[in-house]
Amino acid sequence: MSYDLPLEFPQSRQALIGHGPRPNQAQLHFRRRRWPALPGAHRCPLHRIGSRLPSPSHPPCATPPRRAGTPPVFFSSRRRSSSLPASSACCFSMAWIWMVLAAGAVLLWAISLGRILSYSSPSCVPLSPQFMPPLRGDRRSRNVLLVVAHPDDESMFFAPTILFLKSKGHNIHILCMSRGNADGLGNTRKEELYHACETLKIPHEQVKVLDHPKLQDGFHEQWDHGLVAELTMEHVLLWAIDTIVTFDSYGVSGHPNHKDVHHGICKFLHANRQGNVEAWELV
Repeated sequence: MSYDLPLEFPQSRQALIGHGPRPNQAQLHFRRRRWPALPGAHRCPLHRIGSRLPSPSHPPCATPPRRAGTPPVFFSSRRRSSSLPASSACCFSMAWIWMVLAAGAVLLWAISLGRILSYSSPSCVPLSPQFMPPLRGDRRSRNVLLVVAHPDDESMFFAPTILFLKSKGHNIHILCMSRGNADGLGNTRKEELYHACETLKIPHEQVKVLDHPKLQDGFHEQWDHGLVAELTMEHVLLWAIDTIVTFDSYGVSGHPNHKDVHHGICKFLHANRQGNVEAWELV
C-alpha cells in the first residue's frame, strides 16, 4: 500500500527563501514508500455505502506504525459521492420497470381486441373449412345435437360453435346430462340454461336437461358410459340427429363428468351400426 507524503523540510526558513544553503534534491522530493505488511494485519478495504461495521470476525483495519523521523501521514476523509443515493436509484429503476410492464399489458390488450373485432365470423374464432362440410343431396342444413354434462357448459365452451352453426343455418339441439346440482343449485342452473338458449336463438323444445340418479354432478361421481350412450341414442332418434358435437377426451377443462360424456358418445358411435351420425369434439 502506498501513501503520498507532504513536503516538510528540516532546514530553516532562510534556506527556503534563498538566504541559506540550497537544499538538495532528496530534501525537496519525497517518493512514495510501501509499508511492509505487519503479521496479522488486515489491509484497509475501500469503504462503500452499506459496508459492514467492524466485528470480531472482521476486525478494523490495522494502520502500520509510523517510523521515527518520518513525516506524519494524512488521510483524506472525503469519499466519492454518487449523483443519486442508492435508495433513490432503486426506486427510479423499479418505476421504469412498472411503466414498461403496464405499457406491454395495454399493447397486448389492444392487439387482442383488434384481432377479435377483425374476424368476420360470428364465432370470433377462425374455423377450419373442413368443419361440417355440406351434406350430399338437396339437404343444406344439419340437425346438430350438442351433448354437454352441466348447465353453463353450452355458454362457457360451445357458444362460439353454436353461433357459427346458427350462421350456417343448421338446426341446433342441446342434451344436458345433469342439472349441475353439486352445490344444491340444480333448478337455478337449469333455468339459466334455458335463458342462455333463448339468447342463442335455440327453441325451448329443442333443449333437454336430464336428472338421472346415476348421472349426478360432482368431481367424484363416475358416470356409466353405457347409460350415456343409451340416453344419447334416444334423443338422436327423437330429433333425427345426423351430427353430434361434444367434449374431447380431456373434457376441455378436465372435469371427470365431461370426460365421461366423451366416452359415452364414443360408445354410442361404436354401437350405431347404421353409421348415419357423425360426431365432432371440441379440442
